[in-house]
Amino acid sequence: MTVGAPFQDQPTVLTFGPTQQDVVSFDFAPILPPGVTLQGVASFSVENSAGSDATPANILVGVGSFDPTLTQVLVPVNAANGMLNNDYYIICTCATTNPQIVLDRFALVQIRG
Repeated sequence: MTVGAPFQDQPTVLTFGPTQQDVVSFDFAPILPPGVTLQGVASFSVENSAGSDATPANILVGVGSFDPTLTQVLVPVNAANGMLNNDYYIICTCATTNPQIVLDRFALVQIRG
């Protein structure tokens, strides 16, 4: 079962400049069932929803991981170098301690000048 798919809640919307680097954080706390925690490695996919960037995944810099200071509910990843006037959906997927539950959160990053 996947919880938190795009149709179930609104994305976090961030606006960056084309040369700006910033952190995109995915907060899983609102959708984690009681007694369930994130585990394993977060995976990311990126889709270009507006504009013409042929390699949208290149907006990600480095690898996102769970933030242990926040009881493993926040997954930050750096984003930078998006193309001007492009919009990127960044989807973060995490396994949980319940093998039947995989959670998704997503953000919309808009690059404007």
